[in-house]
Amino acid sequence: MRPNIPLLLGQPVPDGFRHRTGLGDSGLPLIVSPPTGKWLLGAGPTFLFPTATQNDLGSDQWAMGPAVVAGYKFEKLTAVLFPQWFYKIGSAGQGSKAPVNQMSMLYSLTYSLPDAWQIISNPTITYDRRARGRNQWNIPIGLGLAKTTKVGNTPVKFQFALEYSVVSPDDFGQRFQAKLNVIPILPSLVKKPLL
Repeated sequence: MRPNIPLLLGQPVPDGFRHRTGLGDSGLPLIVSPPTGKWLLGAGPTFLFPTATQNDLGSDQWAMGPAVVAGYKFEKLTAVLFPQWFYKIGSAGQGSKAPVNQMSMLYSLTYSLPDAWQIISNPTITYDRRARGRNQWNIPIGLGLAKTTKVGNTPVKFQFALEYSVVSPDDFGQRFQAKLNVIPILPSLVKKPLL
């Protein structure tokens, strides 16, 4: 499981080009990944929940679709590709937005340094099938630092990265982004491999 609960601070929205702060829609991919040595391979369903605290920050819909992960672990470098596709399965009943039909694809390179530091690049490419013309794609590149440390007894990974979109929607879209991710590392619910 890799839940994603976005807290958006000063998120620009096209309605008068104002900024909003609040929770966005939450995602939950449920990936089954058999032990494969240095390869990272898995697949499963992914879900999108209408948890946005403001109408401008979410899709107002329940959505689901397929997700896969593929990657490889070298000695100090890990490379991962993680695409997900979402289709509307229901409305939250609070608006009349176009049905969700979109892809998000995280691509990640992580280079390990001493003392649990890492150099990271983990942008997410997005594609919105319902958008018109040159408004469908957002393709960012990015670079950042990460540090894993203990908070109490729980290991937590803190990541800070800057991203710039080399392709972004013409009408309204992300051009630059600063990200802070806080990722608690919890024990697996499944203690022994199923396969």
